[in-house]
Amino acid sequence: MKWWMTLIGAMFLLTACTYEGSGETKQEEKGDSASSVTIKPAELSQREKSIITQMGGGYHTFYTVEGELNEGEGLISSIVTFKEGKQKRELVSASEPGQQKSYHHELHSFGLQMEKDTVNLMVGSPNGNAKGSTTVPEQIDRFHFEHLDENMTVTKGEPIYLSYLVGTSQHTFSVEANEDLTTLPKSVANAEYAVVFKVEWKDGTGL
Repeated sequence: MKWWMTLIGAMFLLTACTYEGSGETKQEEKGDSASSVTIKPAELSQREKSIITQMGGGYHTFYTVEGELNEGEGLISSIVTFKEGKQKRELVSASEPGQQKSYHHELHSFGLQMEKDTVNLMVGSPNGNAKGSTTVPEQIDRFHFEHLDENMTVTKGEPIYLSYLVGTSQHTFSVEANEDLTTLPKSVANAEYAVVFKVEWKDGTGL
């Protein structure tokens, strides 16, 4: 368990350093247009990739957030676990309404690390991280991971499924390509086991 806490610390350090660097260059920028939010795959340096590898690898999604929120709105980052097609567990990290209205290319992350029959989950941001754990059915022994590889404009009230890990007990299985990141593929929603990373933009009543 000690290595997992060290990994969390390393990932938090990466997000904090990136936030500090981007915040200094854009802190004075202000937008006069309507609020909008864009999510982009993060480009990690070789050093950052090396840190992740040395701390144990696992499955990770790093992304940046750019845009403006209206008063009372916030972003919700969550990890949803499905078993036999039904939602079983959810880890949520929500920004408080008014806590952060402007995003200037800050680094955010999702992560999971598998350890025997346990999956350690983490949601990271420059403000901190939320973590939890869940179990993997014993018969699940094959996995497939898909993650964000394009820029996405977030629509208020509409989830963005950034990445997911699908597991099966079968010798072979297929996961359909997800061209619409606002919709979860049926092969994921109905999988024997799946871990889904998503982001939502909501007002204060939905946080």
